[in-house]
Amino acid sequence: LDHFSKSDPYVVISRQTQPGGALVPLRKSETIKNNLNPDWKEFLLYELELGTGPNDEIEIEVFDDDGKPGRDSSDQSIGFIKIRVSRLKAEETFEICSRKKGSITGKLVVRTLRRE
Repeated sequence: LDHFSKSDPYVVISRQTQPGGALVPLRKSETIKNNLNPDWKEFLLYELELGTGPNDEIEIEVFDDDGKPGRDSSDQSIGFIKIRVSRLKAEETFEICSRKKGSITGKLVVRTLRRE
């Protein structure tokens, strides 16, 4: 999204606490500066945080950090995916899409996943 350099991406994982409710961020990654293929550190998410129903979804959204501290409205969304928790698998690749145009803007790879 940056015109004169590569993006500074970070990822936010969120879920709805109630159907139709607002999204609640669960985790936010570190920002990877000047990188189009970031490799973020692993997240530890507990099943209770994700929901226990077969239709519970999470949203994974990638943003371009504008350089200001914290999540700011000027950080631009690169792309997002809403997915059922039950569909997440290790080594699975998912396409992320633009909120504005609906076009594919990148891919996310779930490297590891362990359910306990």
